[in-house]
Amino acid sequence: ACNEFLITWGEVTWDASSRCTSPNWQNGGPIGHWTFNDVGGGTSNVWLGTTPGFLKFCFTSAALDHIEVWMGIRFPSIVAPLLDLAKFERVGGGYDGFYWFP
Repeated sequence: ACNEFLITWGEVTWDASSRCTSPNWQNGGPIGHWTFNDVGGGTSNVWLGTTPGFLKFCFTSAALDHIEVWMGIRFPSIVAPLLDLAKFERVGGGYDGFYWFP
């Protein structure tokens, strides 16, 4: 039996070696599956609109007793030098323009 479980509200895969899920895309509103974020008229106070982002869930121990949620957001290339200067970490792995957002 399991005392706790994780619901990601999306299609993700599990990577046992990294103890992380694949990206769980957060494109709410009229273009995504997060329709509860649409508060009417194709608007949302939490919808990321044309700036797609994702959540990644990672267990930080082999005991699977602590989980962290990482948020990756794509920023316009003109902003990249400022994010690099501010020491934001690039997501990498083929996600060009995406940075981890604390």
